[in-house]
Amino acid sequence: MPTISDLVEKYILNIVKNSEDGIIHIQRTDLSARFSCVPSQINYVIKTRFTIERGFLVESKRGEGGFLKIMKIPVIQTKIYLDRINQGTKNYIGSEQTKNFLNRLVEEEILNEREKNLIWQLLKDESLPCNKEEKGYQRGKMIKNLIAFIANEEEIK
Repeated sequence: MPTISDLVEKYILNIVKNSEDGIIHIQRTDLSARFSCVPSQINYVIKTRFTIERGFLVESKRGEGGFLKIMKIPVIQTKIYLDRINQGTKNYIGSEQTKNFLNRLVEEEILNEREKNLIWQLLKDESLPCNKEEKGYQRGKMIKNLIAFIANEEEIK
């Protein structure tokens, strides 16, 4: 049985998918009324399921019903990804963020499942020979290099 978070995510994804440009404007209060939940539940869904690794940029404004602007962005917009990774994580990328990003590459048909699994084997904690904190920074550097490679490859096509 799906949770409220699952239902809210599915609803928002559907709206984004059906938008012409991958950009939507919604209000937290409208969503919380639709799903009979508190606005903090909406915040949780936005914060955990509409992340840069999953291909979304979110602008949020408080007041007047809690305006949200959610934008779906292609992986090859390297500058946006690199800037967000640098700003939001200070080059630190955790295991879960890495999995989300790799899944996104499969969804966009940039990688196949086998390639995703091979890359994951190199980026998982057990494969990185350093302390826990350093692992996230090493992963961050490797993900940034992967993004840059993908963007460069797309420009060549």
